[in-house]
Amino acid sequence: KVEQRAPSQTEKNMGEEDYSVVDVDVKNSFGSGDGMCPVGNDSFRLTATTKSTRRRLFVVLSVLGTVAIVAYASSGNYVGHAVAADRLNTNSRRRLSKVKKGPPEDGACEHDGEKVPCPEIGNSTDANANSEEEGAGKQEKAKVQEQQEGYTKISLRDGKKFKKLDQMKHDKSSFTQGLTYGNGKLFESTGLYGRSKVRQLDPETGAVIKSVDMDGIYFGEGMTYYGDNRLIQITWKKQKGFIYDADTLDVVSEFDFTTTKNEGWGITYDEYDRTFIVSDGSSYLHFWDEDAPGIDKEGRPKVQVMRQNGKPANELNELEFVDGKVIANVWYEDTLLVIDPKTGVCEKEYDFKSLWPKAERRHAGGDVLNGVSVSPEKGILYVTGKLWDKIYKIKLDGMDEEEASG
Repeated sequence: KVEQRAPSQTEKNMGEEDYSVVDVDVKNSFGSGDGMCPVGNDSFRLTATTKSTRRRLFVVLSVLGTVAIVAYASSGNYVGHAVAADRLNTNSRRRLSKVKKGPPEDGACEHDGEKVPCPEIGNSTDANANSEEEGAGKQEKAKVQEQQEGYTKISLRDGKKFKKLDQMKHDKSSFTQGLTYGNGKLFESTGLYGRSKVRQLDPETGAVIKSVDMDGIYFGEGMTYYGDNRLIQITWKKQKGFIYDADTLDVVSEFDFTTTKNEGWGITYDEYDRTFIVSDGSSYLHFWDEDAPGIDKEGRPKVQVMRQNGKPANELNELEFVDGKVIANVWYEDTLLVIDPKTGVCEKEYDFKSLWPKAERRHAGGDVLNGVSVSPEKGILYVTGKLWDKIYKIKLDGMDEEEASG
């Protein structure tokens, strides 16, 4: 987004009378941070190349909220200098590796082969010290807030924060939409029109014990075990749900439902509150009373889930309930979110790219990660995906090893 404005005094000092301010989403360029900020003492200055125009651009970008980048761009050469690079994360340093560190000896930047005055940036030593103090203060404040709220934050930037303990076989023809455990059995709901099924699986081997085909007009979605040996399942676009006897897989009853998108994606069960928690591919969680599934629970409005980057958690898919939190996988992401269902806060975001790397599973015909369930072992989860030939047993770092339910 380019917005015209009058040049500042700094820009006039650089000989420019016609400037544009470019608002850039820094995430796309540097991996973190976004928005505009004033030019601070911690800054970067460079002359970059633009092929589309010879108009010089004065760009101010914030990185990590503490380091400002001032880019003086033209159709000239790519030169410049940088200070306070230590405040950048590894990814940002790598992407800015072409920038020469340290100010030019003559205090000038280059444009079209000519020297021009660089913007004033102040004392970098003092700026570094101030930024480090501010950064340490923010980190300490974040830790205190997490402690007060009773959780430790885990982010995707933390890398692999789970342990792969074991794996068992899984029917690779299963387009897994829901996975749930109860009464000594693992249950699975599979999707696709004309191929949707409800299944009992052996929790030790993954072998299919019993399988029932759904009517071909339904696309099976999430399912969860609850109550007196019952399973509840939702369908994708028909706004129809079913209650099954968990032993026989016979349909006991059915119901209609509405959600934000009027679709069904994932469902789990909070036994302490006797509440079903439902996703529909949006960023919202809906709450249904056990005795009235399909209708938003009185006094329990839907909650929007927000990712740690401040954006809505769209395309929430399969759900599981563990120790008062909702664990959700995100469609087409190798990610598990740990969500506070009362607030919608993503307390933890786990990177699962290394569980079964995409290149390997595509070669084997596997699709996206989808399916998470508690197991008979404390703190151990089952995780699988659509058309995967295996189910993994994993443990998430930072999760309490208390009795899980869902």
